Parts: sequence; structure tokens; C-alpha cells
Amino acid sequence: MYTQLASRLSATTSEGAEYSQAVSMDNSNAAKVEITIFNLATGASSVTLDIEGSNDMQNWSQIVQYTGIGVGYSAQSNATAIAYQFLRLKYLCVGGGGVAVIGAGVNLAKL
Repeated sequence: MYTQLASRLSATTSEGAEYSQAVSMDNSNAAKVEITIFNLATGASSVTLDIEGSNDMQNWSQIVQYTGIGVGYSAQSNATAIAYQFLRLKYLCVGGGGVAVIGAGVNLAKL
């Protein structure tokens, strides 16, 4: 099942991390994230993307982190054996005083 989690999201280096909406794993145990960086401007050098999981939607744990994502489309490797009920993405713009424009989605599967 595919869910779009960001469409032209603006993330800045000065405001800290941005978070997607939570997605129910709905009996899935694997996720593949796709991310498109449309623009890195004014000192932004890359984007760091975390997949986070939770069972109560309040306490979140990092499942996997992808660093150094640049401009363009990127389909990240599968995160498997996910034992959480909910998943969300955490986007962090890296660099000095920059802005990243992001699109992202996640494919969930039962493996």
C-alpha cells in the first residue's frame, strides 16, 4: 500500500526536523521510502531522512536513517522486520541556513 507523506514540503536548517503524518502499518512489516528533493537552496547541502516507528503515537523510535540525500529522486532500501503499529518520516535539512523542498511517500508490505 502506497501513501504520499510529503508534497513540496519546505524544510529549513534553522527550524529543525519536520515530521510526516503517522501511517498505520496495518499488519505490514516492511517499508520502502521514496523521496524526491526538488531543490536545495541558500546553503542547504542535503537531507537526512529517518523512518520512525511507534505503538502509541507518542513515543517514537528510529528504525533506519538515510543520510546525504541530494537533489533528485531516490528510492531507499527496504526497512524490514518492523514491529511497530505506526510509522512516520522525519526530514532534516542539512547545511548552513538552507531550505530543501521535499516530496516523499512510503510503500508498505507484508514480507
